[in-house]
Amino acid sequence: MNRSTTEIPKDMFKSLKTISLSLAALLLGAGSACGQQSDSYAHKVNTLIGTRGVGLTSGYLYPGATYPFGMVQFTPTYFAKRGGFVINQLSGGGCSHMGNFPTFPVTGKLDSSPENILDYRVGICGEQGHAGYYEATVQEAVKAQLTVTERTGMARYEYPAGEAFGTVIIGAGIAATPIEQAAVVITGPNSCEGYAEGGSFCGVRTPYKVYFVAEFDARAVTTGIWKEDRLTPGGRFAEGSESGVYFTFDLTENRNVQYKIGVSYVSVENARANLAAENAGWDFAAVQHAAERRWNDYLGLIEAEGTNPDRTTQLSLIHI
Repeated sequence: MNRSTTEIPKDMFKSLKTISLSLAALLLGAGSACGQQSDSYAHKVNTLIGTRGVGLTSGYLYPGATYPFGMVQFTPTYFAKRGGFVINQLSGGGCSHMGNFPTFPVTGKLDSSPENILDYRVGICGEQGHAGYYEATVQEAVKAQLTVTERTGMARYEYPAGEAFGTVIIGAGIAATPIEQAAVVITGPNSCEGYAEGGSFCGVRTPYKVYFVAEFDARAVTTGIWKEDRLTPGGRFAEGSESGVYFTFDLTENRNVQYKIGVSYVSVENARANLAAENAGWDFAAVQHAAERRWNDYLGLIEAEGTNPDRTTQLSLIHI
């Protein structure tokens, strides 16, 4: 018996991938707690569904900012939200993974080592978000807003009035699973770069190496490093597990500090090139709106009519 074969067009794989992305986004739900706009599909995505709880009681989903088919996920990790905002995070896996270069803002100056950051116990509350955007309150004081491009993340930290200083912490030898090697160097009063290598998943070693370059829109008055329980003000280079850098800013004239990070799985040079190509300026709103427009391009492939948001979402899925 002869069997006829049909060659599958290459574009079909792209179409299937696009439909899968739209389906996944719609599964998140219709309606966002953050500035919903009726003409924006991105604002209708509720990225908080499935993100309650921590560790083994979590939904294994992250609430942070992402870009369609992007390389970064700028988000609190679902296994320990007090561990800061990470730049990559596997979603729905059931085990901790990735979670590199965690960062978070704290009020005042840093007077003790963050060690592995988890023990620093920085609280995150008031989460809101939609496709391409996330915000929360850190330490019940600092408003944090996150957005992304395909290979970079951007944060805007708004410190409370009356604070003289604010500090931003960046972990290098810290991730959701053990780090084998890591290094970070402060390259200026508003910049640093480095790499981390390691990784495991559900007890199985899955090593990878990721590089980063990070910048601030202001010059720090104090910088330093830490390694395990030792804090070194003025230090410029740190390596190994439980290591990182910090930047302290004078807030007397401006309470807002912006941060951006580019990543690459190839080299520091590529991370720097990604940052320059995709996120060269300091217009947070422009970066956010660009991410939302890109999401709208994909989410706009499907339309559903109705007055009940929950039913509209269900009908959209049935239609697919």
